[in-house]
Formats: sequence, C-alpha cells, structure tokens
Amino acid sequence: QKANYETAKDRVENAEVQLDQAKRTAQNRELDYYLSEEDYGLAAQKRDNYYLYDRTTTMFGAYAQAVGANASDVGADASVATSKAGVQTAQAGLESAKLNLEHANVVAPVSGTITAINVTLHNMASNQSPAYTIQSDAPCKVVFYVAEQTARNILPGTDAVVTKEGKDYDAKILSVYDTIDPDTGLFKVEATVTGQGSSELIAGSSVSIRTITRRTDNALAVPIDSVYYDGDQAFLYIAENGKAKRVDVTTGISDDETVEITDGISADDKVIITWNGSMRDGTELKIKETAASTPAEEAEQTAGAGDIE
Repeated sequence: QKANYETAKDRVENAEVQLDQAKRTAQNRELDYYLSEEDYGLAAQKRDNYYLYDRTTTMFGAYAQAVGANASDVGADASVATSKAGVQTAQAGLESAKLNLEHANVVAPVSGTITAINVTLHNMASNQSPAYTIQSDAPCKVVFYVAEQTARNILPGTDAVVTKEGKDYDAKILSVYDTIDPDTGLFKVEATVTGQGSSELIAGSSVSIRTITRRTDNALAVPIDSVYYDGDQAFLYIAENGKAKRVDVTTGISDDETVEITDGISADDKVIITWNGSMRDGTELKIKETAASTPAEEAEQTAGAGDIE
C-alpha cells in the first residue's frame, strides 16, 4: 500500500507539474496573442503612417515643384525688369548722345553777316564772349522808353524818323508795351527801320527818334519862342492898331519849333514873333509883315532817344 501511495503521490505531483506547465503555456499563448495584437496594431499604424508619409511626400514634392515654378516666374520677371532697365539706360544714353551732338552743331539764330569770330580750331571756347557776332539781315529794331501819357498817344504803325549822326532813316512804330519797365519806370516802345540804309545802323548803337505822339487837325500854330509865361499863364503879343497887345492864350501840343494855340487868338491876328525886352502891352510898334499865324495839319513831338537792336 505504501508503494501505491508513493506512486499516487508522484502521479499527483506530476499532474500538478503538468498543470503548471499547461498554465504557463496558456499564459505564454495569451501573451503571444496580446503581442501579436500589438504587432498588428503597430503594423497597421506603420502602414497608415507610410501611406500618410507617401501622400505628404507627394504633396510636398508637388508644392516644391510649384514653389520652384513660382521662383522661376519670379526670376523671369526679374530678368524682364533688368532687361527693361537696360533698355531705359540705353535710351537715356542715346538721348544724351543726341543732345551732345546738337550742342556740337553751331546754328545761327538769325540770317545775316558774320562780323566777328572769337573761336579758333582745336582751342577752347570761352563762355565769356560769343563765338560769332552776326549782323542780322532783318530790319533793325529801335527800342526806346516814354512816359505814360506819351505811350497812350503812340499808335503802332505810326511813321517815325530815326536819326543817327545827322542822317535820317524812315521807320514805323512796331509795338507799344502796356506795362512799366521795372528798370526805367517808363513804357517800352519798339520801332523798325523801314527805309534804305538801315544796314548802316549798328546793333547796340544809340540813336534819336521822332514820331507823332499827339495829332490835331486844322491847328493854329505859332513859333514856340513867341509864347511867354506869367506863372502858369501863357500869353503872347499881337499887333493891333500899331501897338503891342498882350493876349492870354491856351496852348495845345507842341514840338521843337511850334506850339498849338487852342484859345485866345484867331488866324487873322498878327502875332509878334520878334522878342524885345522893353515890349509891354501898348508899346508902339514898327510892323514888318511876316507870316505870323500858320494853320497846321499836325504837330510832332520828339519821342526821345533809343537803341538799335
């Protein structure tokens, strides 16, 4: 019985050992299962990550291509802009060259005759003196200045006489400025010489000029030396019944020789034109007949001095 007991005991112990082994095997299988699930999950995640990576890589590659294309466009635009800037620079250089070429050509502003040359070949030209002096073929112009009242009475187209060294030249008033010249405080007048011999007048020289500044028809004019003044009152003497008679008169326009009488005498009066310091109103006279009073069509005034242009 003891032997059976020992045998049974060994069988129980073996069964317990087998049971433990079976439990450990089952646990190992369960662990393997769990590990397999984890491996499957990792594999699935890896697969998903791979797909995501592949898509991301593809999209990134496409984006990189787009960026590269855009960079190419930007580079092309920059190249175009650079080319345009080069064209503009070349155009500016061309315009500058044309301008320099124009400056190299000497063109006379007027037609005429060269009277002086101040430049020589291969030498520097001075900016202090003109390269050439030209006497223009155009009719010479005279510039002079008059007071406001005189300027109002001068009309363009009016005849004038220019005098240079005792020689007269026919001229016409060209223009009368309606603003005061700031340098002279007078009004500028321009005349052009129309008669022959105008080429004798040198530009820049001074001349005198006469023109009609006021006009009156059927004027009664007397020699200017026959009119005297008592303060502001003009008077003259006429011969009446063999005696001198003082007559107060009103004067009008005048020139260097005659003065217009607008009131006080008539054309039939005999004006005394010979001066005598002892002559008074009522002085006895010895009359010598002369043309005392003369109707005049017009009277002239000397406008003044002018310069040739």
